[in-house]
Amino acid sequence: MNSETDLDKFSNHCQQYVFSDASHSYIKLNKQDLKITLNYWDTLYHLEVVLHYKIDGIFKSIVLNNKAMLFYKKISFKSDRISWYFEISTKGHIVYYSKEGISKNNPTKSRHFIYLQNKSYPKWLLSSILYQIFVDRFYKEGIDLRHKHSTPEMLIYKSFSQKPDSFQKSKCMDFFGGNLSGVSSKIKYLYDLGITTIYLNPIFEAISHHGYDCCDYNNIAKVFGSNESLKSLSQKLDKYQMNYILDISINHTGDQHKWMKQNQIDFYVTDSQNNIKKWEGVKNLLTLDYTCDNLKEKIYKSKNSILKKWLSPPYNCKGYRFDVGHSLTRDQNYFEHFNLWSDIRKHLKSKNDDSLILVEYWDEASNYLQGNMWDCVTNYFGFLIPLRKFLGLNLDQKNMKKYFHDSEVLVSSLKNALLEIPFAQSLLQINMLGSHDISRLYNHKNLKQNYQALSCLLICYIGVPCLFYGDEICLDGKIDNNEGYRYPMDWESPRFLSTEFTNLKLLISFRKKQKVLQIGSILFLSSPKGTIIFVRKLHEKFCLILLNFTKSNIDFQLTIPFLSNENELTLYSILEKSKKIKVKQLNYFTIKAYQSDVYSNII
Repeated sequence: MNSETDLDKFSNHCQQYVFSDASHSYIKLNKQDLKITLNYWDTLYHLEVVLHYKIDGIFKSIVLNNKAMLFYKKISFKSDRISWYFEISTKGHIVYYSKEGISKNNPTKSRHFIYLQNKSYPKWLLSSILYQIFVDRFYKEGIDLRHKHSTPEMLIYKSFSQKPDSFQKSKCMDFFGGNLSGVSSKIKYLYDLGITTIYLNPIFEAISHHGYDCCDYNNIAKVFGSNESLKSLSQKLDKYQMNYILDISINHTGDQHKWMKQNQIDFYVTDSQNNIKKWEGVKNLLTLDYTCDNLKEKIYKSKNSILKKWLSPPYNCKGYRFDVGHSLTRDQNYFEHFNLWSDIRKHLKSKNDDSLILVEYWDEASNYLQGNMWDCVTNYFGFLIPLRKFLGLNLDQKNMKKYFHDSEVLVSSLKNALLEIPFAQSLLQINMLGSHDISRLYNHKNLKQNYQALSCLLICYIGVPCLFYGDEICLDGKIDNNEGYRYPMDWESPRFLSTEFTNLKLLISFRKKQKVLQIGSILFLSSPKGTIIFVRKLHEKFCLILLNFTKSNIDFQLTIPFLSNENELTLYSILEKSKKIKVKQLNYFTIKAYQSDVYSNII
């Protein structure tokens, strides 16, 4: 063998048997000492490992200690941030290990591991199961409440069994009558399902049912109840040790907002003729101008600001989902846009340091997710969009061949998204299978049979799972328009008695109890076409997730690198309590058509 071939062999070996990340398994902070660890799960090579790290702008290098299968070192750490990568060598061959894995070249700084001492992140979110509620479509308790801004265009449905009209007909002016009292009456149901945090779509005074055309940030829309209704909901959630967050758009208001009636035009972006800028050209959505200091005071700065009001007693909201957060001032001043978000974070965290800043964003968000602006995003880019491509959605014939059931492409997309942000931030990203803005996956043709696989993926993947109301019963809907994503909840559905519903509850219960699914590492294993196979690992605890999205049984060989071939390990099924399997480093598996399961060494 020539030298290049030997290096390739060494590199490929390390790719399979070397692992580290910035999880609690490999990073441990004790006062001002930070212990950084790397695993080598084999003995074929004698390795020397050098840690290259940067603190406070200074680069340093140090050789790691070696004990059994661990390489480790304690270093002094008095800063808020450290980045690092490993240099691994044997017999003159050198490779490098960073977030992107093994490389023959020195990794760029964007691929270095990062550890953040972020004291103002929402720690409670790590163990959370979110449940998004479009209030008008969830449940109605008591009499219908009169819409404050009633117009001839309003359509009131008589029953939750009716289907919503298309946008072309209703213009988002159709109401089913769901309200906050209805949400409150279903808290026990949500608690039993395993939900810890409810995320309420906009409930402030507005004209439309979706509420993104806000008329008054200081009052709850009468169609949903009142400020007192939200206070009562908060108190009931507290009894169940549950939280809630509010959806809000501080990028724009509706054209009927009280600020317009009070002639506070300086709150809005205007052109040279004093015409107010319409957000994305939508005539009734007026863009707010954050070069106006008075607006900043009103929205987030002052003691009695809008955002601080709802975080405070008696409402005690745990945080916000910010609609189109990437748009704030961005067209006016790109750099001021980022300064604005840092300032908003500073003020909200000064009020409650564990308050949540969740932002709607559909693209790669690493600029915002470095611990100084947003806590997390609705994870379209890093989860749902790659998954939709894998399932063959929104693809033309050419791309269908490229993406459909291509496990390598899916895993590559998921990995690449994780590479862009610190590990601690990846644990906070909000994963979902659908929302009020995008079709529910299981409503697409031939995807309902994938429901169990989708549920397992949602609950077990790195990040925080968020159910859209009705996901637990495969709520019906259409896939071609927003109204089809927002069907009224079917409280009479026979699916409450289904195996799928029971399995979802089992998965949720397991995740809430086991930190391995909350803060553990993720290792993607080689997956046959149409499958997703990965491991979540935390210290000695781990879960093996096997998902088959195809209509065929699949036989395959599976290597689990951190196990040995000498000793078999028993894993227990989370979904079938009497089922268990024996695994070692090299395994031969059969996954039946559409079968999915989660196995763990935790009883």
